[in-house]
Amino acid sequence: MNDFFLAPAPSFNEPIEMLEACHERIRAYCSILEKLVVHLEFFGSDDEARQAAGRVMHYFDTSGRDHHADEEVNLFPMLAETEKRLDIRITLEIDLLMKDHRDLDRLWMEMRDKLQKISEGKGMILKSAEVSRLCGKYDHHLIQEESRIFPFARKYLSEEQLRELGAAMVARRIMD
Repeated sequence: MNDFFLAPAPSFNEPIEMLEACHERIRAYCSILEKLVVHLEFFGSDDEARQAAGRVMHYFDTSGRDHHADEEVNLFPMLAETEKRLDIRITLEIDLLMKDHRDLDRLWMEMRDKLQKISEGKGMILKSAEVSRLCGKYDHHLIQEESRIFPFARKYLSEEQLRELGAAMVARRIMD
């Protein structure tokens, strides 16, 4: 469960690429969760497990939360407005993704409670099925965004909209 190294994220001048980089980090943290299941079976809530649980919590409590807001508050409304202007259908997919966000938030809060105990050395078990449920839901969700939403955004959002999206993403992180 050593730390992992990821390629540097794109800049906020490339907001869609930044969102995609966030997806790679979500996948990386899901991988840590999967490794944590096995680690806990053999070593319990040792220092390494406590630190890993803390890193996962920190990521999803900050960057993960911001990522959902980037999409819900900024990207999705921009795409819905573009749909109205161009008479192209995307809002049904956005509605499904918004529902996914609620489901993912619920699953995360359940997982977070367990990780909090592990980070405090009070929890010894993390069930594979629980991790698979959260990470599987994320995997499906990320694929949907990457295959439909991001290509749509690249094709139909103007340079001005992309700058606005990037600026909103920066502002959100400054406020944290």
